[in-house]
Amino acid sequence: MKDNSMNSGIDRIHSDITCHMELGLSLKGLTDYVEKHNIQSAKEELDNITTEYNMMKEFFLNGYKDEKRAEVYEALMKRLNVVAQNIRVSYMRTNNKAYADALVLAKKVHLDREVVKNTLAKFQSDAAMIMLEHQGEEQHKLLNEVYARQHDFMASLFSAIFIAKQWQEATADFYVELITSPILDRVNASTLVSAVMLSCMGIFDINKLRALCQIYSKAQDEYVRQRALVGLAFSVPSLSEYNFYEDEIKAMLAELFVDNEKASRELLDTQKQVFYCMNADKDSETIQKDIMPKLTKQSTKFRFGRQIQENEEDKLQDILHPEAEDDAMEQMEKNFERMMDMQKKGADIYFGGFAQMKRYPFFYQLINWFVPFYFEHPALANVREKFGDNSRISDLLQTGPFCNSDKYSFALSISFVYDNMPDEMKKMLTDNNAMWRDFKPEQNENPAFIRHMYLQDLYRFFRLYPNKECFKNPFVLEKGSGVGFFMHQSAFYYGMELDDCKLELSKFLFKQGRYEELRYFMSYYPDEPYKSEYARLEGLLLFKEEKYREASDKLKEVSDKFPDDEYMHRCLARSCFYNFDYDDSVAQYDLLLKIAPDNIGYALNGAIACLKEAVHTYIYDTAYYDEEFFDELEEEDRVRNAEYCDTMDSYEESIKTDFDYDPDDDAETRIAKKREARYAKAHKNLDEAMQRLFKLNYEHPDNIHITRALGWGYIQTKQPEKALEVFKKLDANGQLNKDDIVNMGYSYWFQGMLHEAVDTFRRIPLEEDEDMRRAIALAFIGDSDLLEDIYEVSDLDKTMIIDSCVF
Repeated sequence: MKDNSMNSGIDRIHSDITCHMELGLSLKGLTDYVEKHNIQSAKEELDNITTEYNMMKEFFLNGYKDEKRAEVYEALMKRLNVVAQNIRVSYMRTNNKAYADALVLAKKVHLDREVVKNTLAKFQSDAAMIMLEHQGEEQHKLLNEVYARQHDFMASLFSAIFIAKQWQEATADFYVELITSPILDRVNASTLVSAVMLSCMGIFDINKLRALCQIYSKAQDEYVRQRALVGLAFSVPSLSEYNFYEDEIKAMLAELFVDNEKASRELLDTQKQVFYCMNADKDSETIQKDIMPKLTKQSTKFRFGRQIQENEEDKLQDILHPEAEDDAMEQMEKNFERMMDMQKKGADIYFGGFAQMKRYPFFYQLINWFVPFYFEHPALANVREKFGDNSRISDLLQTGPFCNSDKYSFALSISFVYDNMPDEMKKMLTDNNAMWRDFKPEQNENPAFIRHMYLQDLYRFFRLYPNKECFKNPFVLEKGSGVGFFMHQSAFYYGMELDDCKLELSKFLFKQGRYEELRYFMSYYPDEPYKSEYARLEGLLLFKEEKYREASDKLKEVSDKFPDDEYMHRCLARSCFYNFDYDDSVAQYDLLLKIAPDNIGYALNGAIACLKEAVHTYIYDTAYYDEEFFDELEEEDRVRNAEYCDTMDSYEESIKTDFDYDPDDDAETRIAKKREARYAKAHKNLDEAMQRLFKLNYEHPDNIHITRALGWGYIQTKQPEKALEVFKKLDANGQLNKDDIVNMGYSYWFQGMLHEAVDTFRRIPLEEDEDMRRAIALAFIGDSDLLEDIYEVSDLDKTMIIDSCVF
């Protein structure tokens, strides 16, 4: 039975050690814990640390100066951390099923370094000798025995590394030398790298992380290098949790990535690929619901080799529509190409299909999720027996464009069903041109491809391994952060000068719609030349978060630095519009039209924004005009102009242009003149705004969006009779949407045709669980400015209309 109090206790002590750096408190807490649970293996080292710390305190109290006191203190903290981490490993071996199962296998292997090295070397030499000295069945039999013994040994060694306690530097050095030496082939070296990664991810070990960094730096085999890169990326801890390792970790990473363009690029690409893996479910849903049904439907006419007997209906269709088969083939090609394009862009197109093929006993053994595909795997004996002489099947399994665990799934599955396959399908599997036609086996050696396939293997492991609950899934993020988002870790973000990579990753996150992760990542603006780039990104992010006022403020700051950035100016135009800043919105749409002169949408949106500004001016400069309001306006004008004018004379000059100003006029006359001037200006603005719509409608008479905008404009400018003509035309063509129906209702209402208005409002389509009263009331609330300020509709009138529609 699990002792959860024991686990929580060691977690609490470990947190004290790593976060608070209080040696005395942590030492007492861990000593008490060890005594309580009688952990004999930890007592000797704890006694040694206690003795050394007491000596250190005694020297301090006696007034001795020690320049290395801080260094010694930190070293003692690290040693105490090793004790705590080893206790955690012991706890996991007992209470975590994956660790417990691994312990059983680990006990079968002798971890003496020379024994390990010689055993692995012997497998290589034994296999080579058998290939030289034997042939035929005898050779196959002997090789199978060697591969079986090797796999058993590797399974035990993998398990031993996975559940290993904290390594000494010498242990790390040994495995670095072993993994990067010619003694190990690609399969075994790659497998051991995964074991180190899995161990370090589970319980952090500074020397295992160092080993992964050195393997990435030293390995000549690209498969081994890329596994080490993923391993170190997933193993770097939060420095806030391991602050006494901060300098050490930063130094290790800086040595690898700073001033190393290739390595930093690989790190960035790895992070992108991790996010692509996180989209596997979404990509699978797209394939299963959108692409595959079309492929299945279109493929019914194309049977294998077209040897199936045609029925009479097929013959008739060929006579009546001879082009149909070519069209269907073209559509199938397009859907297949679409799926291939998804893969090229990083999509995991095979996850959905192969996820159902991970229930073989093969996948119950931990090591098998991390072993690169090789045809000699003992679990594939049946496959080799059936396809050993078929080079095409062997090539397909070993070089096909899917990850290792999917290759094992495919091999195991096909061995069960091959005998019952139609001959045409068997031919398709062995036809050089039938499958993976766009895939070139040499891509297998591309570092990005190697890394992506490995990440897909890891994604499947953490999602589908029978004991997956024993591991923390790095591909699951919480509140925008997690192990898989490794570049947000302070060791990468603050510890290295990778500003180009950080900026590119920020843009990638935005493009992928990962706004929460981007918000988490953009914690500060770096110095120029990146400051404006980040300000632009933050403005775009604020827009996506629907914080339009903040978005427009931020984007305005940098808009002149990106004069040709169409997307940014489009977001700024919309932010201003949603923030009722219609003047600036119009200006942005006018700018966009210079960038894209033929974009009708920009012209239409600019016209709508122009009309909104004109209506806004009309409402506040005419409908509410009274003497008190005028005085307020005049005072506001005076205060604003005072910032730029030294004398009142300058202010007086500035307002003369607004109306027929005469200093001898009394206050009432001045108010009347200014009211008239503002009224005329408001109507002029309305006319100019409508002229934009008239021009667009003339140039694009069949554009329904422009047509409905014109109808809306007529309502805004108190021309409901013209608006009604527009909406009647849309209605006759069956083109009314929900907003059109509301506006058509207004067109009747504002002409006094109330029965027709009520009948029209009743046509408003209802959302699920929405009643008519609520639908109409919400429409009226959304148009309150129009109803109350322009047409002076009372609340009672609105209530009467609603009741008439409902009852």
